[in-house]
Amino acid sequence: MSEMKMNYIFIEKETQDSISMCEQIAELLGVEDSKMKSGNLPMSGFICLQDVEVFYEISGKSGADQYFLELSTKARVNRAVIALQTLDDTIYQSPKQTYYTAIRVYDGISESYCKRLYPKYAEFERLLRTLVSLIVTKAYGSAWREETVPEEMMADLKKNARGNLPISETLEQMDLSTVEEYLFAEREVVYEEVVAGSGENANGTAGKTADFEQLSKEELCRLLEELRPTSLWERHFESLGSQKKWKEKIVGVHPVRNKVAHQKRISGAEYKQTTRKLQSLNRDLKHAIGEIQKQNFTDVSRADMLGSFVDVLENIQLMTNATKAAVSAISAVPAAVENVARLNAISPVTKSTQMIAEVLSDMRRSQQKVMAAVRPAAIAASMQKDVVSEVAKSLRIPQTMRDSIATAAKMSRLMNISGIVNLEDKGNKTEDNDLENNRD
Repeated sequence: MSEMKMNYIFIEKETQDSISMCEQIAELLGVEDSKMKSGNLPMSGFICLQDVEVFYEISGKSGADQYFLELSTKARVNRAVIALQTLDDTIYQSPKQTYYTAIRVYDGISESYCKRLYPKYAEFERLLRTLVSLIVTKAYGSAWREETVPEEMMADLKKNARGNLPISETLEQMDLSTVEEYLFAEREVVYEEVVAGSGENANGTAGKTADFEQLSKEELCRLLEELRPTSLWERHFESLGSQKKWKEKIVGVHPVRNKVAHQKRISGAEYKQTTRKLQSLNRDLKHAIGEIQKQNFTDVSRADMLGSFVDVLENIQLMTNATKAAVSAISAVPAAVENVARLNAISPVTKSTQMIAEVLSDMRRSQQKVMAAVRPAAIAASMQKDVVSEVAKSLRIPQTMRDSIATAAKMSRLMNISGIVNLEDKGNKTEDNDLENNRD
């Protein structure tokens, strides 16, 4: 468990009724009278404050007007801060400051605040650079420095880098104020170039004011927008939120940043307020980075989603057509059977056998057509089972259609099991045998 300490120098301004400066300090701390009266220096011991044990030591030369006070505790950080801050407030809020000047020479409380805030500031700067890098790279590719970094700024960055400046380290060479200027400063607009490039007449020649009378409302609005000075944020970051909102958040953590970086005094109120701001800002940055990465590298585009949906609809159409073909083939079976029965009653055996073979051959061809129609739909459906199910629900496809598809599949299996698929060959062989018998 680390130790937290506070050190002070007390300078006597005037004597208080023959009470020494050492006794005045001990009285501020609430030290027992017996120790105060002893007059032995250094004076040390423990005081208990809000269940926290604090060690104190007062040292100095007898009769001198300057004394040194050290306070320390090994309690947990939050409890140590409360105890030592209470003593610090006592020293600087006492009405007896008339008799002394207290100089804080080591501030362990602020050291604790700085240590806890520093990682949050480091995370903030790293996340901000990541966000900027993702967006400018998406917009400009590897040429983002040439397209977005002013020449003067780029020259300063290379100078600070003392040599070659890789593209990956460019943003690292920018301090926070430079990154903000890079993001939020309005670009310079060369009005003559914008006007000359927009005021084209029907022949394609540019630059006459009279030509603007020919521009449509949309073209004029676009031109006015191009004439308005805009920042890099407005051009590429607006989807993440307004520049005003983000700038306020970023600027809001400035006041304490310098104190943390240079280990200066920070009050408890500043620490709590800055912690809340940094937590909120870092959370927003992480969310923004996640959204950009999702959009740029992992998200399925709207066009892809619509394309997949069209594929599903086509598969459903295939299944519908297959069902119709199956039903048509199945509905022909009773008539074929009836014809066979009639032929058996009135025709010679050989003719009946031949007709049966022809009917069965027709059924086999119909079954093959059904299978050919069903196969692509079945493959597609098996690959997109979940999608088809969801689409069927959302489109409210009738249950009768789903039942028809299931019936066709069952019929296909029955036809395979019963051997109908191979009966054409058997029929041909039967017909050949009958012909042989007739020859006899």
